[in-house]
Amino acid sequence: SPDGKKIATAAEDNPAKIWGVKSGALLRELKGHAQRVQTLAFSPDGARLATGAADRTVRLWDAENGASVAIFSDFTDPVYNVVFTPDGSRLLANSSGAVIFVYDTVPYAERLQFKTTSVEKRN
Repeated sequence: SPDGKKIATAAEDNPAKIWGVKSGALLRELKGHAQRVQTLAFSPDGARLATGAADRTVRLWDAENGASVAIFSDFTDPVYNVVFTPDGSRLLANSSGAVIFVYDTVPYAERLQFKTTSVEKRN
């Protein structure tokens, strides 16, 4: 987390987990994804945790109590990247496909889609 008090992990056993850094104790187990969590990110204020999974969904969690606060299921492939904007107002996510989804974090809604096809290397 941005304040350094929590760490989030994802592993083969499916649910993401939030741990206390000082104590090493498991604080929350975030159950809800049907398949392996592939990526995760804390919001800049540490209040939310976003997870992306092989089940082609992104979930937004309350990092304090572990409640699922939003589910985004727009993906046709497993989700590999989630990242918050620096102000935390938006969440970006993409899968192995060529689409980047941008979501407002309050209210929880899709805002934009970016389709990428190729990247040119310039010298």
